Amino acid sequence: MKQYRKPVEKPLLEIPAGKLEDDEDRVEAAKRELEEETGYIAKELTHVVDMYGSPGFVMNNYQYILRIM
Repeated sequence: MKQYRKPVEKPLLEIPAGKLEDDEDRVEAAKRELEEETGYIAKELTHVVDMYGSPGFVMNNYQYILRIM
């Protein structure tokens, strides 16, 4: 998806993303976010990896979910 981001003052190509609700399964959250942001409904998703974007600076944890086509 393309979305304008003010800090860089241009549209960027991004993947759908979001936050987990309390006690929400990460794959179910990925399905929900995909539908909310794109309108697409995924039938089967697979968790790939958990990563920290910049652990020396912030504690953001990224969980990558994949749909194999």
